Amino acid sequence: MKKVLFILLISFINRITSQNKLVTISGKVSDDQDTTLPVFAIKVKLNFNDSSFIETDCDTLGNYKFQLSSALVKNNKLVLSVYQDFINLKKYITTPAECPSYRIYKTSYLASRDIRIIESKNPKPTYKANFLLTKALVCGGTSFYLTFKKNSNELANNLISKSKDSVLCWLKYILKKERVNEIEIIGHAWDEKNPALLSFNRANYIKQELVKMGIEEKRIRVEAVGNKLPYFSAKEIKKVKNKINKEELRNRNRRVTYTILSFYYEGKSNNTVEDNFDD
Repeated sequence: MKKVLFILLISFINRITSQNKLVTISGKVSDDQDTTLPVFAIKVKLNFNDSSFIETDCDTLGNYKFQLSSALVKNNKLVLSVYQDFINLKKYITTPAECPSYRIYKTSYLASRDIRIIESKNPKPTYKANFLLTKALVCGGTSFYLTFKKNSNELANNLISKSKDSVLCWLKYILKKERVNEIEIIGHAWDEKNPALLSFNRANYIKQELVKMGIEEKRIRVEAVGNKLPYFSAKEIKKVKNKINKEELRNRNRRVTYTILSFYYEGKSNNTVEDNFDD
């Protein structure tokens, strides 16, 4: 009888001990173009069956680690995912030397759909799962439009210059140095003759200036919207009583803007892991 009780006691202790064993889940989150680059404001999230979750921050080398009881892993479905904390990302704004009036979140990444799943009846002591992220361009600056003289495709100021404060300098920079693949130049007109043609000529003029700066023509689309998308409506302009201010608002509508259409993406991110994770 004592022997049976002893065996049951040992079995009970082993069961408790095994449940209290720690399982380590770790890995690295890296830039898909250069795994040696530091990453910032990256979090790894671990979801459980009951929709609860825990998460941890990666260090600047992209390393992360979870430690949890094997009881939480056994017969459970754990889902690992990764995301960037854009609130904390604000700390990492950089300014390119080529365009000091503009800002870039150099460490921003495209949202990842990569997940890692751990399902195990007999949890291993360690699991390792790595993630790759694709860098994107998130930028801001002083001005993203160019204004023109009335009934003309001549710029209203000297922003066409090659100075570091010009919008053209910025467009050249993102097309040559960042992962921007294609942009669209959009021409606008307001209270002018033949707005459709004029807005096209304005957009095409900026396109040709970029081509002169070494940007391939095929990477620049042109769209003319005439007077359909004013920055200031006729009603807003009418409310302004000062003639000089009123004309300034009209001039703001005689402009060219741009939109980033696509980024380069080499598709190196994948779902491979070092462990199968499934029993």
